[in-house]
Amino acid sequence: MAYFNLLAPEKGTSFYDRMRQQDRVINESEIGRWPGQPCHIKPLYCSPLELEEDIQSMHRRFYSLPSMFRRMPMPLNTSAIASWTLNLSQRRVSAHVDKQNHFASC
Repeated sequence: MAYFNLLAPEKGTSFYDRMRQQDRVINESEIGRWPGQPCHIKPLYCSPLELEEDIQSMHRRFYSLPSMFRRMPMPLNTSAIASWTLNLSQRRVSAHVDKQNHFASC
């Protein structure tokens, strides 16, 4: 299992203070509401939307069927079935995110 989340500047941390000092915090009131999903900072080398789309693309590639087949243990045993179940559920999450375009909220 792998999770692909965006770094969020949590209030009270040095990272938050640095992002705020550099005027890179986006919508301060939303920080912590959807942790790891929308972009809460202005990236230096792309737009917030591009960063969100890149993370979403990594998630889709990681949970693609070819990627899952390469990573999943065979022959099937209880542990392998659990891994397949978790990977397939994350694959469905990726498909749902694509439909909802949830990552493109910045």
